[in-house]
Amino acid sequence: MRIKAFVITLFTVVLFFSSAVFAQIRYCGINVNVDEKGKSVVEIILMVKGINNFTLNIFGHISNLSATSDNGDIYCTTKSNYISSISCNVTEESKNRLTFETNDFIKKKEFFSLSARLFFDIAVSHLIFSVQLPESANIVKIFPEPSFSSSSFIVWSDLDMAPEQEIRFETDYKIELIPAPSVIPWQHIGITAVIIFGISSGAILSILQRIKRPKEIILSVLDDYEKKVINAIVAAGGEINQKRIVQETNLSKAKVSRIVKDLVNRGIIEVQRLGRTNKIKLVKKKFEF
Repeated sequence: MRIKAFVITLFTVVLFFSSAVFAQIRYCGINVNVDEKGKSVVEIILMVKGINNFTLNIFGHISNLSATSDNGDIYCTTKSNYISSISCNVTEESKNRLTFETNDFIKKKEFFSLSARLFFDIAVSHLIFSVQLPESANIVKIFPEPSFSSSSFIVWSDLDMAPEQEIRFETDYKIELIPAPSVIPWQHIGITAVIIFGISSGAILSILQRIKRPKEIILSVLDDYEKKVINAIVAAGGEINQKRIVQETNLSKAKVSRIVKDLVNRGIIEVQRLGRTNKIKLVKKKFEF
């Protein structure tokens, strides 16, 4: 009887820990797009497995919450005060998208200061957090150390979170004023020309390699369906009709439309209306090939 009780107890413990391992957010991609007035538009992509609900807690007040899933709309409730809680019921294995706005990530001090703090009620196995600042921004300080950063774009990747573990992303930046055109003395032009021609080919190659890094970052946060669409656009030379994407990827028209809308909202592609179809273009500034 003791052996039987021991086996039952051991089985219960193994089952408990197995369910805890599989009940998680398998992937969470968060992108914060900040405008020059300090308003943040936040988009979150979540891939879940083994759960039918989760709660995301964000420090600050949020508004205009939208929630969708690859299975259709999902039901979410919010409690917004000093900490905003978003609780959602989801399909046990699904891809879900949340968007909302907040004015509480940015504070104006000596510089503009962004501070994004959040935590989930369950574990996250892979988190990528990115911030797109205004194009005129110049970053002064970043915490923690990012995976990639440019003058206005920051990415933290390959992170994981335990349940209730708070994670924080911060950056200070200033908005650069574009100076009025001025007359440049010829001798300055001559000196500049000498400096440019003095750059070695090795340095130029190094710069070009660094410029390509945003492409790799963007590809890393796309799911398989989004990569199919991007690959079709790339194979067509960076521009393609939406009807042809449907043909090349074997995805449904509705699926392609949803993916195109998501990629437009994330600033990866742009759409030009042509009669009854759309022409899809890569945003080359952020996605060089």
